[in-house]
Amino acid sequence: IAEKAADYLDEYLKENYDSSKRESLMKEEEVLRFQILDDQYDLEKHRAIQNYYTVSEELKLLIGSTKNIEIDLNDTSETIKITHSLDSLSGYALENRQDLKSLRTLKEYSIRNERFQKSLSIPAPEAGFIWNPQNTIPYAGVFYTQTLPFFDRNQKEVQKAKLNTQISDQLLENNKSKLRSEVKVAFVNYQQKKEMAERFKHNLKDSERLLQMVRASYRRNKYSTVDLWEAEQTWIQTYTVYYEAFTDYRRSYINLLYQLNLLGEL
Repeated sequence: IAEKAADYLDEYLKENYDSSKRESLMKEEEVLRFQILDDQYDLEKHRAIQNYYTVSEELKLLIGSTKNIEIDLNDTSETIKITHSLDSLSGYALENRQDLKSLRTLKEYSIRNERFQKSLSIPAPEAGFIWNPQNTIPYAGVFYTQTLPFFDRNQKEVQKAKLNTQISDQLLENNKSKLRSEVKVAFVNYQQKKEMAERFKHNLKDSERLLQMVRASYRRNKYSTVDLWEAEQTWIQTYTVYYEAFTDYRRSYINLLYQLNLLGEL
């Protein structure tokens, strides 16, 4: 934006420069105002370049890359289309979020452990046959042993296993509720930010058209420098607001993909 605005200023200065006399046809205060604006735009341009570099370096650090990253600033498409309803997206997240998968695995382990501990509490009676010849006189008999009371073995571990199963089940249900809430908030935020960005996008053409009209009238001396400056400021503000809204929309889109565990599909 700053670069394009600076180009506009250069055009004005060139159009109002008399090469034969080597002087500007504009008033001194007008030239000074344009020079101040040009310096401001140049500062904004360098600030944007520095910010772009900083963000690129942070991204390289996050993804563990040493190569330079080229960011497509003109890409406005959604690599993964969000076309499903909120219920469908919540269902997908419930099935595919890694944190819920881990909790389901923990619950299954707790259930198996509880069954195993219960199996150890089942009585294990012993029975057998005795043959014991003594002094050439054979003795024979049978025996049967049973611990008392019945089903009293391993009760401490059984109760511990039951408690772990209840805790893992409650933890899973709590995280399901939390996930549904997170997906809902992310989805609603994504819809609102996208709608806002599209709304501001329509204003770009109007601001561009207004600026061109004022520029043409300025060349015919129908508008003053102040009118031209105000039109250009309106144009800059419109683009600034749009890019801010577009940035918010893209962030909400990435956040929704994160909540759905779809970032790896990009």
